[in-house]
Amino acid sequence: MDNRTMLVIVVGGAGLLGLVAAAAGKSGLFSGGKNFSLSEFFVTDTGLDNDTDDPKVLANIQALIDGVLQPIRDQWGKVTITSGYRSAEVNEAVGGASTSQHLTGSAADIVMAAGVDRMAVVEWMHASGLQFGQAIYYEDTNHLHVSTGTKREVLYKDASGYRTVYSG
Repeated sequence: MDNRTMLVIVVGGAGLLGLVAAAAGKSGLFSGGKNFSLSEFFVTDTGLDNDTDDPKVLANIQALIDGVLQPIRDQWGKVTITSGYRSAEVNEAVGGASTSQHLTGSAADIVMAAGVDRMAVVEWMHASGLQFGQAIYYEDTNHLHVSTGTKREVLYKDASGYRTVYSG
C-alpha cells in the first residue's frame, strides 16, 4: 500500500457497516450508497467553506448512510439531505449546538418525499429495531434530524421545547 491508499473500516453496533478503500482523494474514502452522494453532505446556504478531507468524518458519513439513511430510503422513498456535515464555522452560523453530531458527519437533517408522514417515519425507525442515535421531529418545519448511535431516542420539538417520545 503506498501513501496515497488508505483503508478505513467502520464498525457499528450492528457489525461491519462499511468497508471503504481509497486511492488519492476523499471521494475514494466514500463509497456512498445506492441513493446518496458525498456532495449532498457539504451543502450550505451560509456561503462559508463546508468541506473536509478528514477520514473519520468521511467514515462517519458512510456509517450514517449505511446504518440510517439508506434503510429509511429503502422503506419510505426519496430522502433529501438539507444539512449533513457542518464545519465549526457553518455550525456556529446556523446556531447549531457545540456538541452537534453534524460536526463529526454523524447526523443529517432530511426532508421526506411529498406525502410521507414524518411521524410515521420516526415511529417506524423505533419499531423496526433500526440502530440510530436520535431522530428529532420538528413541529414547525418539514425536516427530521437523524443520527448514528445506539440511544434510539426519538424527540419531538415544538414551541415549548423538546420532549422525549421514545428512548431505547
